[in-house]
Amino acid sequence: MAVNGGYSDSANVSDSYNKIVEEVSLSGNTVYLKVDFLFNTVSNGSSSNSIDTANFYYSYDGSSWTKIGEQL
Repeated sequence: MAVNGGYSDSANVSDSYNKIVEEVSLSGNTVYLKVDFLFNTVSNGSSSNSIDTANFYYSYDGSSWTKIGEQL
């Protein structure tokens, strides 16, 4: 994880490098990808149950989205 041009190892996601969590057969020549995320901020030094989340989606038309994988 980059921090102000440097690197930090404080964020560790173990056993995730090149791991396929779901595969979907796609048709057509165009596919749209979307990530919905919520990055919570910690204010006043309190980390009261703030959890960051991300969900991944794909679409053939950019309007109708299908979720793929589990929430991170």
